[in-house]
Amino acid sequence: MTKLREIMTTDVLTVSPRASIRETAEALTMKRIGGAPVLEEGRVLGIITASDILDFASSLSGEPPEAGEVLTHNPLDDHTVSEAMTLAPLVTLGANATVRQAAQAMRDAGVHRIPVMEGENLLGIVTSLDLAVAIASRKVGDRTLVFPKKTRTD
Repeated sequence: MTKLREIMTTDVLTVSPRASIRETAEALTMKRIGGAPVLEEGRVLGIITASDILDFASSLSGEPPEAGEVLTHNPLDDHTVSEAMTLAPLVTLGANATVRQAAQAMRDAGVHRIPVMEGENLLGIVTSLDLAVAIASRKVGDRTLVFPKKTRTD
């Protein structure tokens, strides 16, 4: 069975809890990723996702800009990642966990990315897209489905 160490991303974008939400949104956009671990002094504190940023932005009071209006100040510059991130305890797995274990953990927790850890150290990250690619490229050794088939109830 394929292990996470074989498919995880090791060049992980991480952000500081003190980074502005706007800077973080730009970094996620530039890397074309949906989330990043939040680290402080090498410790994973949480994860910030595009969904977290959208939820936070929608919670800010004030009127949205009119179409064509030029913003002179972005309110997301006034807020930090620590205000919007998903906090620990996070779902994490070790590098020896299998694709099947990661898929089950993501499904159970309703998440799309899991930090791959060795103790307190971040080794990488695995996402639902990484799992899909592994399955599609037949890196998953057995022929059973990672996500069980839903049975019809009608």
